[in-house]
Amino acid sequence: MSACGLTTLADIPASHGARETKNGQRGYRFRGKSLGWGISRIAQRPLLPAKLRKRRLDFLADMECLAMPINSRAKGAAEERKIARALETLTGISFCRQLEQSRTADHSDLIPSDPCWPFEIEIKNYAKGIGCRAEWQRQAERAAAKTGRIPCVIFRYKYQDPRVSVPLSAIGKALGQEWTEPGWAEITLEALAYLAGEIMAGDA
Repeated sequence: MSACGLTTLADIPASHGARETKNGQRGYRFRGKSLGWGISRIAQRPLLPAKLRKRRLDFLADMECLAMPINSRAKGAAEERKIARALETLTGISFCRQLEQSRTADHSDLIPSDPCWPFEIEIKNYAKGIGCRAEWQRQAERAAAKTGRIPCVIFRYKYQDPRVSVPLSAIGKALGQEWTEPGWAEITLEALAYLAGEIMAGDA
């Protein structure tokens, strides 16, 4: 605590991430990464009144949250590149990431090199869960409505292979039939490549 009775980052115990730096100042680390010399410098500055000690933990939580969007975007980009490579191996069609998705809503995650590719792809990568979430399907439908393609969600949970959710009508179209039944089917990435090939052949 400073001489004027204010709480500083130097008062935060090591269990909350405070660490001694080489020059004796106390810096702050989260998720194993240093926030840099700037945080170390302000470690000696008063931040919060002593009577509001509880808020110091809120302050640290806010600082940690600053890194979450960046980490989330990096994780999503890595998954998109992985799915793009897998689809290229299966179909011979190359895919690139849709950069516009980070600027405006309702854009697919991958852009195919072949304009005849029939699916608008939404990619999701989460730690845990069961099946494809309804909000993901609605998001894919909004993106597909802009292009006239078929909505498609490729999702993966930790330690699992990717799964694909497509409307039942897509399976009917691949079989040369018109299915009007509502609902979605869950298939493999290989099955998606097969459906795409059959639909493209039928439209040729």
